[in-house]
Amino acid sequence: MMIFFNRVFMLFLLVSISVEWVNAQTVSTCGATAPELPNQTINVGQDGTLPLPPLSVESNLPDLEYAIQLVGLPASDTLGDQIVGFTKNNTFNLNDFGLQTNDYFIVTPIAYDLSQSQQLVDAIFNGTFLFSPCCNFIGTFLPNTCENLEAAGIYQGSDVQGLEDILKVIFTFVGDTTLTASVLGLASWLDGFNEIAGSLPASCGGNQVPICYALSTPRRIDFNIKVLLEGAYLNTGEMSTTLNTGRHLLPGQTPSGNLATPTPAGQPYHRMPWNYTGMEGANWTDANYSPDVVDWLLVSFRVDIEKNTEIGRRAALLLKDGTVEILDDFELPSNAPNAMYIIIEHRNHIGAMTPQAIMIVNNTLTYDFTLADSYNGGGTGTGQKQLPSGKWVMLAGDADQSDFPSYDIVGSDKISWEDNNGAFDYYTAPDFDMNGDVNGADKVFWFDNNGVSSRVPK
Repeated sequence: MMIFFNRVFMLFLLVSISVEWVNAQTVSTCGATAPELPNQTINVGQDGTLPLPPLSVESNLPDLEYAIQLVGLPASDTLGDQIVGFTKNNTFNLNDFGLQTNDYFIVTPIAYDLSQSQQLVDAIFNGTFLFSPCCNFIGTFLPNTCENLEAAGIYQGSDVQGLEDILKVIFTFVGDTTLTASVLGLASWLDGFNEIAGSLPASCGGNQVPICYALSTPRRIDFNIKVLLEGAYLNTGEMSTTLNTGRHLLPGQTPSGNLATPTPAGQPYHRMPWNYTGMEGANWTDANYSPDVVDWLLVSFRVDIEKNTEIGRRAALLLKDGTVEILDDFELPSNAPNAMYIIIEHRNHIGAMTPQAIMIVNNTLTYDFTLADSYNGGGTGTGQKQLPSGKWVMLAGDADQSDFPSYDIVGSDKISWEDNNGAFDYYTAPDFDMNGDVNGADKVFWFDNNGVSSRVPK
C-alpha cells in the first residue's frame, strides 16, 4: 500500500511539474564567478549581461514561472537552501523577495500544467482519482492531509493558482508547508517519474537550467575624463558643435534643414559592431542637449587590455572642451578594482585606450587623453595623433568600424566615403569633419591617416 501511495503521489508531481535540472551547471555558476547584479531589478533572459539560456518551453507544459532560491556563501551546495518566492514575470524587483547585499540566489524557470494540477487537487478532495475518497486513503499514512491542505488555503482545485500553490500541496505531503525545501530537492523528487507514468516524454521540461547570481551594492564613482576628436577639432583649441547647434542632426534632434533626415533618438552604438543596448538618449529631443555637446562616445572599462576583461561600458556625451560627460546613473560592479583601463570609442575615429590601468583616487577616475599618446601596443601600432599645438587627438577616418582585431583606417573606409560623397544633412560615419556633409574635406582625413592601425583589442 505504501508503494502504491508513492506512485499516486509521484504521478501527481509528474503531471503537475517538470524540471530539467543540470546539477553541474548549478555548482559552476554558483560561487565566486556568479554574475553580480548592478541594481535591484533582474530581467531574466533579456539582459545580455546575464548568461541565462533561452526560456522557450519545449514541451506540452503550457505554464512557466521563475523560482527564486536563496543560497548560502559559499554556494557549493544548494540542498536545503530556501525558496523565497516565485514570479510569472521575467522582470522583477529583488526587493520583493527580501534579498540583501552579498546574497547569492538562483533563478530557475519551471514549467508545469496548471489545469491538470487543479484537476488532481479536485480529485484528491472529491475521491475521483483512483480512491474514494482519496483524503481518507492518504490520511492513513499522513494524518490530517486534507486539513493541512485547507490550512494552506487550498480547499479545491480552483484555489491552485500557480507554482507556489502546487508546491504547498507537495510540501503538505512531505510535512513541510514553509517553502524551505530547495528547487534541487524538488528536482530529486521528479527523478524517474517518466518511467512511473509513461505519459509524458523524457526531457519534457525544455531548457530550464538554473543560474546563480550575486546581489551586490553597485559602486558609483565620479569621472574626470577628457579626449579630443581630430575631425571636429578647431584651431581655437575646442571642437565644433555643428552637428548639434548648427545642423541639429544628433539623435533625437529636429534638423534645421527642411530636407534633412532626422536621426532617431537614442545613443548611436546600438548597431554592429558595438551592439551596445544601453538606453542613454532614449526619447531625447533638442532640449536635452546643451550647446556644448559635440557628439556621443562609447566609454568602457577593463581590468586588463583584453576585451573579455571589460567590466562596464556606457554611452557618454563629448563636450567641446574635451570633457566626457557620463550620465550620473552609471554604476560599476561592487567588485570593480581600484585601477582600470579606460577605452574611448567614436563612430568614425580610431578608438583610444589608456596606456595603463588608471587608479581611482578619492572615488574619482581621472585621465586626460589630450596630454599624451594612448595605448599603442608597445610601439607596434598607433595610439593617437599629436597636433602642432601639442594636443593629442583620436584619429579621424575610420568609417568602417567592422575592422578586427583592432581599429584601422584602410580602403574600406574610403569606400564608405565614396558611397556617401555628396550627401548633406546626414548624421553619418563618412562625415569625418562632423559638419553634416560628406565631401572632399572629409576625404582629406582618410588620405592623411590611411594605413594607420591600432593595437587596442576589440
